Amino acid sequence: MQQQDFVTFLKESNLTAAQIAGGEDIPMADVVVKWTYELGKSLVPPEVVSVLPTQMYKLHQYYMRAMADCIFMQGAKINDDFLRGEAII
Repeated sequence: MQQQDFVTFLKESNLTAAQIAGGEDIPMADVVVKWTYELGKSLVPPEVVSVLPTQMYKLHQYYMRAMADCIFMQGAKINDDFLRGEAII
């Protein structure tokens, strides 16, 4: 990190000199209660689904469809060149 970048970071962080030097504690943000997984329920809080990255959204939608159709096991064909070639898991 260049010195100018570091100075910019310090200005944007809104920390005091004592906090940066380690003489004062840096306040912690309040933690929101984590989402508890339950079989068949949404993988993430419903308000978060619309802002998930594409692949995570696709995984979530796939899971929700599988739960609705009562598909609890799914096979996948993999290619494992290192150990034994193709396999089904």
